[in-house]
Amino acid sequence: MNNSAHAKIGFWTLTMLVTGNLVGSGAFMLPASLSQLGSISIVGWVVTAFAAIVLSFMFATLSKFSNKSGGPQVFIQKAYGNTAGFIAAWGYWVLSWISNAGLVIGAVGYFSPLVGGFSTLQTYMVEIALIIFLSIVNLTGLKNAGRFEVLLTLCKVVPLILLPIFAFSFIHIEHFTPINNTSQSFLGALNSASFMALWCFVGLETATVPGGDVENPRRNIPRALIFGTALAALIYILGTVSIMGVIPKNLLAQSKAPYADLAGVLFGGSWSVSISLLASIACIGALNGWIMIVSRISASAAEEGLFPKFFATLNNSGSPKWGTIISTILTTIFMGFSLSDNLLDQFNIILDLSVMLILVIYVGCSFSYRKLLLENHQFGNRQKSLFYFSLLFCLWALSSLSFKMTLTIMAILVAGLPMYYWTKKKEKTKNNGIIDNSTVCTI
Repeated sequence: MNNSAHAKIGFWTLTMLVTGNLVGSGAFMLPASLSQLGSISIVGWVVTAFAAIVLSFMFATLSKFSNKSGGPQVFIQKAYGNTAGFIAAWGYWVLSWISNAGLVIGAVGYFSPLVGGFSTLQTYMVEIALIIFLSIVNLTGLKNAGRFEVLLTLCKVVPLILLPIFAFSFIHIEHFTPINNTSQSFLGALNSASFMALWCFVGLETATVPGGDVENPRRNIPRALIFGTALAALIYILGTVSIMGVIPKNLLAQSKAPYADLAGVLFGGSWSVSISLLASIACIGALNGWIMIVSRISASAAEEGLFPKFFATLNNSGSPKWGTIISTILTTIFMGFSLSDNLLDQFNIILDLSVMLILVIYVGCSFSYRKLLLENHQFGNRQKSLFYFSLLFCLWALSSLSFKMTLTIMAILVAGLPMYYWTKKKEKTKNNGIIDNSTVCTI
């Protein structure tokens, strides 16, 4: 989506969008979960961070093939046509508004204890109020939403970097033993650690989504992709090393707020309130970024004739009006599922599916990368290495899929095809109804 009449975002805003989308609630809970595997979890972080940066290089190259908004779907459509582009757009759009429900629930969940807790109904009302507020912020224009994203990202990034750096002088080397604290082999434990860390890097491609609304996109998008992903990787690795090195293993394994416990060891007292507020801000920042992304996915798809045209409708601020409203409604409805305990497990499964869906899309982008480079005679040894590493990493991550989950993912991807064919049929009917004046003879 390219709307030259409205302000565009630059490098730093785009970088904060990538980092803000990657650093969410996982930053606050994963250090405790991974510590149970032993210090091999640090190796897992490094491996996954390296893979994420490689993927960011792939998307940086892909971004040079098109300045259009939309992200992955644009590259897949350019390489393999409209049907493939629609499947990518549909999957990306669905997983985005589903994942937003998890971010809303996380933000309110961290904030709730600070005000004495909410009832079930109150929780749902606060969740609805939060997503409506952030949707309104996004509807005021990309520039405003971008500034808000920069503020929220800085609020969480600065303490998540400074606190671990300060903690380095308090690290006890003996806390990093044993390396492998599981009954698995070294490679098995490494796979487990890397797979858990992988969740935190889903969304690294988001700098490509606002494409047409970015200043100097050929320069700023690749730089923001790589720098934003690297900054998120630094935050996760610094946090894991400092927390594991400072907090004894037996305490860390039981920790529900590892950053709060780290601050308590370093400075004394209770830091649970401050860290809960920081975690809530982290979720709100990620949610704001993903609301910005999900509306532009559908708007871009509509402009390409893949989604119904009304998704491309812009308001006076240049924001996708119906794309934002519809995704907000769908997220709000989906949040209602978490109100019932017996549906919460199903909700978590669907969130896992959203991560698997993005990995399928990454596979499609890997093949698109290869095809587009071959067509432009640019597929050298460096590009081949990047392609094979990206593809094999994604396939490895998907290798844990059960047959049932594979069928579920396929069902989600094809579920939108009736809308696609309806859109194409309507467009064809409309075009057939247009009279070509050049063929009309007048006497």
